[in-house]
Amino acid sequence: MTDAIEDLAVLRERSDVLLQQVTGAQDRVRPVQAADTSGQVTVRLDADGRLESVQVGFTWDRTLGAADLPAAVLEAVAQARIQQVEQYGEAIRAIEDEPAPRARPARTDTPLLDAFRERIEVRGGGTDAARELTEEILTDARSGLDEANRLLDEHADRRFRARSTSGHVTATALGNGDVESIELDTSWVPRAHPANLGREITEAMLAAAQQARREGLSAVLQATKLADIARLAVGSTTTPEGDQR
Repeated sequence: MTDAIEDLAVLRERSDVLLQQVTGAQDRVRPVQAADTSGQVTVRLDADGRLESVQVGFTWDRTLGAADLPAAVLEAVAQARIQQVEQYGEAIRAIEDEPAPRARPARTDTPLLDAFRERIEVRGGGTDAARELTEEILTDARSGLDEANRLLDEHADRRFRARSTSGHVTATALGNGDVESIELDTSWVPRAHPANLGREITEAMLAAAQQARREGLSAVLQATKLADIARLAVGSTTTPEGDQR
């Protein structure tokens, strides 16, 4: 039992060091701006990879048709994401060259540990009670993984559609919040001001992504047994909102 506890302690320390390094790399990622091949559509993502804005150039219709705009927007988004992936890769390489951080002390005041101790005491204490309870927790975790995998299969094909305020643009997002497609009112596009084009495309994309975060896979997973265990472990009772990446 002692060897197992020591192994768990070593694993926790290694995991904490890796977590600090990954978090440090994420903190070094900055907002990015990228354009499509034509240079007429520009998008900006914040440091977390969420869409901030879409801008359409004043001379866009000299090089693009109305039917080309959706693809141009998605191409610009893809280019921006590539830039952020490159930033993250550079940050990881820089961190690997730096001294590894020290593992932070393990918390001893989480609700999970308190509940663990209480349940052991109720069972009379001792090694056998701790082993039985550990097996039960592992069983719950396996059950939670099965539940999460089932939900992944059930929600793999879900799509979330949303429209801009004026209804001229419709965007469809995947369950993770990534926008998959954009539809434009082709009768409106030729007479729309470029600034309004960008604004309404931005509105529709943000609305679709928000709906996916609210009703999509990440939100559903927060209600699983596995998520309950994770929240108990860190002492959190809140449900975080998913990211659009």
